[in-house]
Amino acid sequence: MATDYSACFSSFLKADDLRDSGPRTLTVKSHAKEVLKGRDGKPDENKVVLRFVEDDRGVTLNKTRFEACIDIFGTTDADNWVGKQITLVFDPTVKNPRGGRGAIAFKAPANK
Repeated sequence: MATDYSACFSSFLKADDLRDSGPRTLTVKSHAKEVLKGRDGKPDENKVVLRFVEDDRGVTLNKTRFEACIDIFGTTDADNWVGKQITLVFDPTVKNPRGGRGAIAFKAPANK
């Protein structure tokens, strides 16, 4: 369970959440475009966000995560991902654009 202020009030899972707790297998509840506030003076952006049954926080889909979903679920139709499970892991090899290392990566669940 999150213990710091930013984790308690964030709408999104963070790589640090998984680094601290380990992998999590979650069920896809929904996918939708959401407007995300730009950082450091950058404009707001529309991003596709996956939401989960077991956690209210979502994960944005970048190209790598989208391609992982296609590999895991076997389809580009995100409507067919709903109700299926995916494992979120901490990937320490990814260089974070804001400095540091680590990102959320998607893997097929162990029971698949």
